Amino acid sequence: MPGTHWELDADGRPTDKVVQSRRRSDLISAMPPAKSKKASKQSELELSADGLTGQDLSYNVTEFVNELRREVDVWRQLPNPSQWQVPELLLLGDKLGATPNGLFFAGDIGQRIFRAPFPWSAAHVEVRGRSRSLRVNYRTSHQIRMGTENLLPETLVEADGSEESRLGVTSVFEGPPPNLQTFADREQEILGVTEWLRRLKKLRIEENEIAVLVRTEELLADFSRHLGVEFPVLNWLTMHDAKGSEFQAVAVLALDHHVLPDEARLLAAKDEAQLDEVMSTERHLLYVAATRARDFLWMSGSEPVSEFLMDVLHSEKASA
Repeated sequence: MPGTHWELDADGRPTDKVVQSRRRSDLISAMPPAKSKKASKQSELELSADGLTGQDLSYNVTEFVNELRREVDVWRQLPNPSQWQVPELLLLGDKLGATPNGLFFAGDIGQRIFRAPFPWSAAHVEVRGRSRSLRVNYRTSHQIRMGTENLLPETLVEADGSEESRLGVTSVFEGPPPNLQTFADREQEILGVTEWLRRLKKLRIEENEIAVLVRTEELLADFSRHLGVEFPVLNWLTMHDAKGSEFQAVAVLALDHHVLPDEARLLAAKDEAQLDEVMSTERHLLYVAATRARDFLWMSGSEPVSEFLMDVLHSEKASA
């Protein structure tokens, strides 16, 4: 689902500015008629059943579409899964839930950040039928997929206790290996990623196809202040906001020991089970962030770096 759009001027021309939200809908949709009186006159299109003209059948869906987009944007930014209302699923369930084979759902257990079960019946969706695992990856290069595999275990457990193996997946295209770096401090990290971004520009990678991802809004503001002047059209996103997006190149920054896993979540854990859940969701979050990249991936942190980044580094050394 798109999370950004190009700003347009009053004449509808792009201004080269990327807006961090979905574009408002200003479209008028018309229901297709059964036949026409004259092909040259769209206004005379009619339905033979009741004689309604094409003009009568036109209706403005702008407010409905924009309201739905606003609800979805709010849902996507909720950090706590217990607050999820999933308005778009409620809409689909209301319109199609009673239709046999009316809905088809696909997902990737590796992309799931939170494991809390969702009551499908509350959205009027009765889940039946078979499921199967897709073993072909169309989104991420072989090198990026293999470089991030060590972040997650070979077998993942669903909320209902069922297990899903992640082995045997094949990517359909190749690419350069991920660029994994550790730095002595934040200033050196900024210099390092700046040179990487410059190399991407020499390869003619458009800035709007590059994303910079970090764990928190505060880090996002810090990095955009240092890099935004030279690279004004980059996509700046937190790891949570990047879920569902895809970019040709992604830089995942500030993978520091005190940043990932999130210290506040670790301190809030009341027992070993909650601590394990925090570690699991933080790992999944990094995996989601890294696999937003299609061709080029940069991952870096300042010493001492996150144990998750160290896992990826050790995996790279073992495969070298």
